[in-house]
Amino acid sequence: MEIKYNDTDITDMTRVRRVEVTQYLYDHLDTMTISFDNKTELWTGWAPQIGDRIRVTEEYADSGNQYVMNIRPEGDAMILGCAAVKKVHAGHVHQWEKISFKQMLQHLADDNGLSIEYYGVEDQKYRAAVQSGENDYKYINELCKLEGCFFMIFDGVIKVISNEYLKATPTSDFTLETSTARLHDNEYFTGCQVTDGQTTGKAGSDTGDVAYLKTEKRLESIGEANRFASNMLAYYNKKCKGGSAMADKLITQLMPGSKIKLTCEYWTDQPIVISRVRHDYLNEKTKIWFYLEA
Repeated sequence: MEIKYNDTDITDMTRVRRVEVTQYLYDHLDTMTISFDNKTELWTGWAPQIGDRIRVTEEYADSGNQYVMNIRPEGDAMILGCAAVKKVHAGHVHQWEKISFKQMLQHLADDNGLSIEYYGVEDQKYRAAVQSGENDYKYINELCKLEGCFFMIFDGVIKVISNEYLKATPTSDFTLETSTARLHDNEYFTGCQVTDGQTTGKAGSDTGDVAYLKTEKRLESIGEANRFASNMLAYYNKKCKGGSAMADKLITQLMPGSKIKLTCEYWTDQPIVISRVRHDYLNEKTKIWFYLEA
């Protein structure tokens, strides 16, 4: 394991008590918790600062550049809570006219000093859009879900990936065998309705279990509303069938978006998509959260 703090290799400078890196496919930024032995008060003297950069690598696993968000002395340990961005703003207000989906994301990336990459994402044009005080990452997340994609931030790059792009990615030959799987197997939603209070879009069937979303974004047409409803139906159905599982070793090649097979008491060689992964470097354990594609 290699640890770099503000580009200085500190791997052998102090004993590490805990390293947990959690990476997400959607809805959350990547995080890391790292705990250092502070019996000699090395870290007290070093005085880590909010915004300092830290990175941990282990074989295939890479936390990417993470930034200190909080510092907590605890007994004879110094605990740093980190995230994949240097700062999360409390909220911004923006009003855009005649702008596209990708142009909006570019503005938000520029505001946060990030670059952006797209994978299978179609651009969409809006007559107007308003950001009403949400922090930028929450706003990006909600907009991406409506447009049928998701984003991750790694090493200063926003990676925006469409559901269709991920769906077209082949499942690997890797099979995780576990006896610790905790599963949920709920019925899929048959339909979805999205409304802004005036215009309502629909996807799927009105009968059965229907999901509903009231969005802050003004829906400009029935076509746009229906597109959002279709994308949100796919999003909600990701949460219906899946679960979590613990591997009895550190499997560093597993990451969000990995498509593997799971064998447990309930399933045999079941194709799954990893939506979240937590690597515990010191205890050499990997925990995954996953879903089945509808």
